[in-house]
Amino acid sequence: MRLLSVLFCLLLACAVLSGCKPEEAQGPAALTVPLTDQDAEWNVFIKEVAKSKRIKGKTKGIYVRFLGTTEDPSLHLKDTISIFQRGVEQGSLFVFGSYNSRNMADLLVSAFSAENIDGKLNGSRLLFIGRREDEARVRATTAKSGVGFEFFPVD
Repeated sequence: MRLLSVLFCLLLACAVLSGCKPEEAQGPAALTVPLTDQDAEWNVFIKEVAKSKRIKGKTKGIYVRFLGTTEDPSLHLKDTISIFQRGVEQGSLFVFGSYNSRNMADLLVSAFSAENIDGKLNGSRLLFIGRREDEARVRATTAKSGVGFEFFPVD
């Protein structure tokens, strides 16, 4: 009888554990901020953060904007303004990040200062991946736009 109880418990444990994937058993992987200014590392990191912020069933589209360490922010500004002015579907997620947090913050301040974006971002979210020193000015510049602001610190 005791042997049957032990076998039953082992069988039950195997059945329960077989339904779990290894990453589910361990929990979600921690996101590690790159320690260098290497664009390839930052690009992968920003995409992983974007995936982690996606809300199943609610996030309609994800727009990721990565600014390389030597890139001129003005090259991305026109495209960003164009997207903002066209408007997006409610539930969209904008992700902006860079090793050079100050340049990305400058880009966002300029983009949100553009004409014809009022109300076109309602119901969407903006995730700024940057340094704490840049958070307040990005948050302030997005306040009137109707976009929900989120911040992921890298320092």
